[in-house]
Amino acid sequence: MSRRPVRMKLTGVKDLNKSLKELPRRLAKASVRRSLVKAAKPVAADASQRAAAHSERLSRGAIQVKTTVSRRQRRGRIRDKTMVEVFIGATAARFGIAHLLEFGTGPRRQKTTGRSTGEMPAFPFMRPAWESGKRGVLRRFIKYLRVDIEKTAKRLAKRQAKAKK
Repeated sequence: MSRRPVRMKLTGVKDLNKSLKELPRRLAKASVRRSLVKAAKPVAADASQRAAAHSERLSRGAIQVKTTVSRRQRRGRIRDKTMVEVFIGATAARFGIAHLLEFGTGPRRQKTTGRSTGEMPAFPFMRPAWESGKRGVLRRFIKYLRVDIEKTAKRLAKRQAKAKK
C-alpha cells in the first residue's frame, strides 16, 4: 500500500488567502499549522477510540496529531518548504502495533520450527475515522484559521507599535 498524502484544495476562501499573504511568511505558516493541528484533533480522538475498542495495547490517546515524523518516515520524501503538513498517527511507543491492527496480517510461521503463530484480522481504525471526519476537518480548519489570523495580526501590530516607541 502506498503512502500518499491526502491533499486538500481550499476554494472560496479568498479573504483568508489575502489575509495570509499580508502576514510575514513564517507567521502565516505557523498560523496554518496551528489551525490544522486543532482541526485534526477530533479525527485523532475518533481513531484512538476505535483502536482502543480492538486492542488494549492501543489505549485511548495512542493516536496523536503531529507536525513532524521520524527520520525513517521522512526517508524518500521530497520536502517543499512552502507546504504545511500535519500527520495523524500512532505515538512512537505504539507505532509497532498500530499498522498490524489497521491492516491485519496473513498466516505467520516460525522459520526454525515451522510452528504457526496465527494470523491477525484487520481492524481498521484510521481510515474509517478519516472518512467520517474529513469534511469536519475542513470546516474546523477554516474557522480556526480565521480566528488565528486575527490573533496573529493583532500580535504583529502590537509588536510593531512597541518597536516604534
